[in-house]
Amino acid sequence: MYCIGAFGGFRWGLALGVLLIGAAISLALVPRMLFRSFRTRLADNNLALCMNCGYALEGLPEAHKCPECGEGYDLTRVRANWDYWLVYRRLPNDS
Repeated sequence: MYCIGAFGGFRWGLALGVLLIGAAISLALVPRMLFRSFRTRLADNNLALCMNCGYALEGLPEAHKCPECGEGYDLTRVRANWDYWLVYRRLPNDS
């Protein structure tokens, strides 16, 4: 059995390396997975999600208040803002 120091340096170093590599991969993949699932949700709802709470506005009047949070919306503007977000990954300044 190969052991360096009181804590078995080689084994701890290997375990720490594997842990750090796993954490780095997770930090790289999780945001992509979240973006992909939200992009799919936007597509499924025809870009009609409330800008405030994410409630699906599909099938509701063109201009009204969100039934979930009470925020006023205009579907044309909501769709334009989400379309902008899909391209630039941020909302327009005037939203």
